[in-house]
Amino acid sequence: MSNGTLVKHPTNLPSRKVGGGGIGGAISIIAVWALNEYANAEIDAEIAAAIATVVTFVFAYFVKERAR
Repeated sequence: MSNGTLVKHPTNLPSRKVGGGGIGGAISIIAVWALNEYANAEIDAEIAAAIATVVTFVFAYFVKERAR
């Protein structure tokens, strides 16, 4: 359980979880674009946004932080 205090990072670089979330979002948008472009899937923007949100969450959740 969290006590509400913030974790201080030694640098201004994003944590691995933040990076993983960003990569997950980018991969999902590229995948939706490829499906729309080459497979004629016609995925709506709302569905694409939902897919990006879920994939971003999954990437950020499963990426482990570096040991300190």
